[in-house]
Amino acid sequence: MLLPRAIPRPASRSRCPARVPAATFSVTATGAAPLAPPAASPDASKPAAAPSVTDNPQDPYGADTTAPSDGVAAEKRAEFFANVAGQQLINGDTAGAAANFKKAIELDGKNVAATIGMGEIALRQGLFGDAIAHLTKATRLAPKSAKAFTLLGEAYLNSGNNTQAAAQFKKALQLDPDNARARDGYNEASSRVPPPDDEAP
Repeated sequence: MLLPRAIPRPASRSRCPARVPAATFSVTATGAAPLAPPAASPDASKPAAAPSVTDNPQDPYGADTTAPSDGVAAEKRAEFFANVAGQQLINGDTAGAAANFKKAIELDGKNVAATIGMGEIALRQGLFGDAIAHLTKATRLAPKSAKAFTLLGEAYLNSGNNTQAAAQFKKALQLDPDNARARDGYNEASSRVPPPDDEAP
């Protein structure tokens, strides 16, 4: 008796297709294509770019306003502050000029420009005693400065000391004969000085 031949069953199909790793392929309009490697992140170990010099302008001799230990550096910084103050005084910024002249003197007590500047500011403000003190010091530091003697003469003249005013203006004219300001001051001071009393016989 012949047995019926077993009919092989077709291979069962998986209901779920094979999973493709997401990191390997991506589906595009033209089919599967390998993904590009992720963009490299910036190296966190590299330092940030230094700011431009113009981003935060500073005193070229340093941001610290305290006197450095190096005397040469102190003199240069004092000169810097004195120059800034001189421009501020010309522009009418008396308060700013006074602050920078003071910084210059703190850094270098022998800075002539700053000492004269402080005297000139005091003279403008009517502080004749302070002006005389600053300008007298200036004439000692710079005995050949006609400007210092001229301003000192004006300080004495405004304080009422005409004799001293004439003497300072005279010194200024000896240093600079063409100094019109000193000549006008000398003439005014001399006109206010009373003539000496005649000696009794």
